[in-house]
Amino acid sequence: MRVYKVALARYPETERGRCSTCGFLARPENYDWAEVPHMVRRDRAYDLAGSPSDTTIQTPLSPNPFLRPVCLLGERNLPGEWNAAAKAAVEELPPGNPQLAEVRGRTAGTRIYGADRHCPVWYPYSPGFSPKEHLEQRRLRDYETDSNKWTFLLIGLTLAILAVGVATLVVLALTAHR
Repeated sequence: MRVYKVALARYPETERGRCSTCGFLARPENYDWAEVPHMVRRDRAYDLAGSPSDTTIQTPLSPNPFLRPVCLLGERNLPGEWNAAAKAAVEELPPGNPQLAEVRGRTAGTRIYGADRHCPVWYPYSPGFSPKEHLEQRRLRDYETDSNKWTFLLIGLTLAILAVGVATLVVLALTAHR
C-alpha cells in the first residue's frame, strides 16, 4: 500500500489516467512484458528513424508494430490507435515529402500515450518496476482493501452477535426474577 501512495504522489491529478503515467503500459520483450522506460514516457525523445538509440530499448516508434507499447490489461488498443492517428496525420499532408509524412505520422501516433483518458484501470507508474510487478502491487492493494472490508464486517457481525447474546441474557434474567 505504501508503494502505491508514494507512486500516486508522483503525479498531479491532471497526469492521472494517461497511458504515459500508467504502470500497465508495457512493451513486448523476449516473450514477456517489460517496462516502457521513463525517458520515453516523459520526454518522448524518440529516434526519428524509428529505432532506439540504445538497441536494448524499443521505443513506441519502432517500425515493427508488434513492438510498440500496449496496455497490459487490454483497456485500450494502443497499437490500433497509434496506426489510425499516424495514418490520419499523413493523409492531411500534401503528397511529395515522404520524410515529413513519416515524422508527422509518428508524432501524431505518439500523442495517444499522453492523451487524457480518465482510464478506470490506471495505476501510477513507478520507475524500475515491470508492468507485471505493477499488476502484482495493484492486486495486493486490492486484496488489502478487501481484507480490511471483511475485517470490519466480521467485527460488526461479532458485535451484533454479542449484542443479541447480551439482550437474550437480560431477557432471561428478567423473566427468571418474576
